[in-house]
Amino acid sequence: MGGRLACGVAAAVSAAVAACQRGPSVPHYGIDLLNNSGATVYHVGVQFAARPVEFGRVFGDGGLAGYGYFPDPVPTEGRVFWEAPEGTRHERAVAVARHCPAAGREYFNISFLLRADGEVEVVVRTRSEEAAAGWHVGFAELRRRGRPADKPDPPPLGG
Repeated sequence: MGGRLACGVAAAVSAAVAACQRGPSVPHYGIDLLNNSGATVYHVGVQFAARPVEFGRVFGDGGLAGYGYFPDPVPTEGRVFWEAPEGTRHERAVAVARHCPAAGREYFNISFLLRADGEVEVVVRTRSEEAAAGWHVGFAELRRRGRPADKPDPPPLGG
């Protein structure tokens, strides 16, 4: 009996030590950027968490780029930056963390939508929200948000 008790205590201590080494729960999430501006933009990225995330040197109208399973805790804000076709550099600070579910819940995606009015919209959707809406239907709706009135439909992805 004493041997089993000692093994049980050792297993419990081992599990507690492993839990402490993992640290606080970091959410599993992806980030992406949609160019809904109606124009090609250049040198696009997001200063996100502790590092800049570069999405591309040339980012066409309707373009989408992203990263899955981002490793850092969600920051309070992100800074989206891009260069307009005439060469003007733009940067917008946007709140991020307040839109996100608590750590340890399900995977979610943070979308930064570059709008025609020069603003950036943040949309956060969990996997279950995407599934309930029908991923392609929900994604198509995101690709229309903030677009110029004379260009309501973005070009198709992939050609």
